[in-house]
Amino acid sequence: MRRNMIIKWMLLRGTAYRQGLTLTEVLIGVCIFAISIAGISGTMRQGHKMIAEAQAKKVAYSNAQSLLEKYLTNSYSGMVALAGTHAEAGIGSGAACLVTVAQQTMPPEPIAPPAGKSRIPYCSIEVVCEYGTQEPKQKVSLSGIVPYPYLQVYTATQAALGAEAQLADAQIFEYKFTPIVRSDLMIFYDIAIKVEDNTIPINGFDLVITQALLNGVPVGIATGTPIMTQPALSNAIGVSYDKVNVGVENVVTINWHKTSNGGKVTSKKVNMVIVRTENNR
Repeated sequence: MRRNMIIKWMLLRGTAYRQGLTLTEVLIGVCIFAISIAGISGTMRQGHKMIAEAQAKKVAYSNAQSLLEKYLTNSYSGMVALAGTHAEAGIGSGAACLVTVAQQTMPPEPIAPPAGKSRIPYCSIEVVCEYGTQEPKQKVSLSGIVPYPYLQVYTATQAALGAEAQLADAQIFEYKFTPIVRSDLMIFYDIAIKVEDNTIPINGFDLVITQALLNGVPVGIATGTPIMTQPALSNAIGVSYDKVNVGVENVVTINWHKTSNGGKVTSKKVNMVIVRTENNR
């Protein structure tokens, strides 16, 4: 019986021994755990980096879009004044953007426009915003154009107090403009007048004659307005593109005169509207 108890004790001790771990096994387990943690940590760092890059790209795109919309609000003439490269600060830490405005023509060189037609100008806009921490930095690029207007309106108002209509033709108004492409014109003008008695009776056929001139050459039809019936002199005149000089200054003038000495006619104000339509079809 003693022998059996000893064997039983030895068996139980062996079982307890088998339930533990040797130092070698512990070290191997620690190494495996460390390698696993290192892999997970690297994956997490890479994930955070990708998220940060995506966020930075999103901010750069938003900056580029905002700047493009800002520049697109300008007119063609406003864009010409901004021609060149401009550094713009975007939203976000370290955000840097460059906006390049350039004058272009259509069709481009070396393609020549058809006979009798001119190149249509426009302004191009390119917005480039950088992002990220690496060198060279990543970039977001957006572009747009501001076309030369197919229809353009010039307006001018001029006070002309004291200008008196005489029997001889005299200039009462002048307006200058420079078209870039060949253009048709519509010229509208209104002259508010004041009529007073100058001891000479005004007859029903006494008129004030107005005439528009383009670069010193009469255009349209001279308009005669009865002095005693009208508080204003008005006219609308169409001008063909072949009378308009392209790329240089054109001068529109309004002349007037009376047909008799009856009454004193003076101008109070002159309003001028020139509607320019591209004729490049």
